Amino acid sequence: MSISGKNGISTAIACTTLFLLVLFFHESAWAASVQIAWNASTDSSVSGYRVYHGTQSRSYSNIGNAKTALTYKISNVPETTPYYIAVTAYSSGSESDYSEELVVYSVRSSSSANGQVLPSGTVILPQSSSRTFTITPNSGYFIADVLIDGISVGPVSQYTFSNLSACHTISAAFSSSSPDNTVTYTISARAQAGGTISPSGNMVVNSGTSLTYTITPAANNKIADVIVDGVSVGARSSYSFANISSSHAIVAKFQPITYTISAGSGYGGSITPSGNIAVNAGASKTFSITPAYGYKISDVLVDGASTGPVTGYTISGVTNDRSIVAKFESINLSPVADAGPDQVSVSGKKVTLNGSNSTAPKGISAYRWTQTQGPAVPLTNPLSPICTFKPPEVSSGALLIFQLEITDKSGTTARADCNVNITGTDSAPTADARLSQSVTAYSIVTLKGSRSSDPDDGIASYRWVQTAGPAVNIPDPSAARTSFVAPDAGAGGTTLAFRLAVRDHFGLKTRDYCLVSVVGDHAAPIANAGQDQTVYPLDSVTLDGSSSLDPNSGSISYRWSQVGGRPVTLSNPLSQQPSFAAPNSPSGPTFLVFRLTVTNEYGLSSSDKCIVKVKRNRAQ
Repeated sequence: MSISGKNGISTAIACTTLFLLVLFFHESAWAASVQIAWNASTDSSVSGYRVYHGTQSRSYSNIGNAKTALTYKISNVPETTPYYIAVTAYSSGSESDYSEELVVYSVRSSSSANGQVLPSGTVILPQSSSRTFTITPNSGYFIADVLIDGISVGPVSQYTFSNLSACHTISAAFSSSSPDNTVTYTISARAQAGGTISPSGNMVVNSGTSLTYTITPAANNKIADVIVDGVSVGARSSYSFANISSSHAIVAKFQPITYTISAGSGYGGSITPSGNIAVNAGASKTFSITPAYGYKISDVLVDGASTGPVTGYTISGVTNDRSIVAKFESINLSPVADAGPDQVSVSGKKVTLNGSNSTAPKGISAYRWTQTQGPAVPLTNPLSPICTFKPPEVSSGALLIFQLEITDKSGTTARADCNVNITGTDSAPTADARLSQSVTAYSIVTLKGSRSSDPDDGIASYRWVQTAGPAVNIPDPSAARTSFVAPDAGAGGTTLAFRLAVRDHFGLKTRDYCLVSVVGDHAAPIANAGQDQTVYPLDSVTLDGSSSLDPNSGSISYRWSQVGGRPVTLSNPLSQQPSFAAPNSPSGPTFLVFRLTVTNEYGLSSSDKCIVKVKRNRAQ
């Protein structure tokens, strides 16, 4: 429509968009506010707009200047009478006629407690428009009556004002009793985490009616069970109450959909975690692959497809059963004989020699124990990994040395020896060579055995011997502390191994070992043998080297050796976490000492020790 001819301005302005944009209440309970909008004039001389409004058509009691804006908020619109609105355009000294008039009416809604009418409060609507109001009782209540302009229209749940031409009111009352006094019952419905039930909450229904519930699991979940009145009715997607004659309760239970990842490994290493692992649908699982000493990863198969010799793999977004298999191959290392820890025993008490922790990539075909020093004793089962003997009677003490020779399936042999100190009046000394050092080429390296001790007659001699790595010159191998110059091992680096033997004045001897890594471009790994433990006889004990690491982010191999206490058999001395059964300790607490040596892919090694205390009983 247009505004034209008033005061000499001819201005085309479309006012068909005089419509309600925002409605809100003021502090007065008798007036509301409304915001209108219009299209801009196409006359370039127009400098602004005025808004005329009031309770009389074309006789407006209020004038507002919108200036150049195309919207205007009118406050204090009465709620009991029609309200009239028009717009003019103006320029300097001139103003157009009124636009087509916009007439608005109010509809004011209200309700008693226990329910609501929506929309609530006062709604301002244009003439000839329509608006539907919804009446909703709270749970457990009914619509008692609905009044339009004070006149009852019954307990309707909706009412529509059509072709609006006057102001109105709508109000609703609610009651806890059914309007027709029928018998009602309450059905309580709820869903646990993982899905929904519809309808939910407390529903009040008439006697004899029926009601159906729909149970829907969330993504990656499934229906676990539906409980009706405390009794399972199974994993159902719907449930109906027919001809209802009592109150009921229904609960929907859900659980994550799970799939199984089968994780395994061939001989020569391990995968962690392993076995059949349950994984929630859509979740991910990460696996670590670790080769044993003398082996390397040859391939990792995921669902039968090769992923290469990776040290870790994550199966992401699981939507079906999966599999992962780690394969290893020998790097053709020679067999390693392990004669068990040096021991201290007393005259007449049976001694057990244990070579079960020896290893060979190709398998061990033969064991052979022989005595190489000390008063001769007969050996029981000298061709088995474990043999025993009864030590001789001694006055002060005696040192017996036994050699273990193993032969692998290719005919290659390896040897190791075990010292057994038989004590009388003399106690055996304790050797302490420290553990590991990391140095650079040409640096001065000090070997430290000063912490070695003897409980009675003192240490008579020290002896340092290099057992692995490029040969170095030890100027004084018989000193408690001695030094040498680290060799130049090039960019790859190398690890040197040393053994310290200490003797007391009666000839009893104990040994300890240390490693010196001469690093180049790569750092040595860091061994961590885990926390010391306290256990009881026959307990299953697990050693834990999982906190060991390689600063180069490469793979490391593990080798566990027992270096003190009664010999035990490890489940796998080349695994990260070997286990064993704690020995019986009839005479009191005993201490088992284990050394973990880790080696990275560059051949650098380091060691750490842990102690397992075996108590005779829980009172110790």
